[in-house]
Amino acid sequence: MIKYDKLFRALEAAGINTTQIRRDKIMSQNAYYGIRQGKLNLTLSTIDKLCGLLQCQPGDLVEWVPDDDGDDED
Repeated sequence: MIKYDKLFRALEAAGINTTQIRRDKIMSQNAYYGIRQGKLNLTLSTIDKLCGLLQCQPGDLVEWVPDDDGDDED
């Protein structure tokens, strides 16, 4: 499972809020909250935009962790 905790910490540390994310057309508010709730995933295009905004690598934003059910394959 992909976790986005690192992304939200990075955005907070950089002082970037949802208004700026929407204004800069990085992602919609619905997408932001869907990702925050674990119901949606980031696209590579959005990861690219976020990395440009935060001047970081994709691994600085996402983390893979095993699923709770122990089944890591789809």
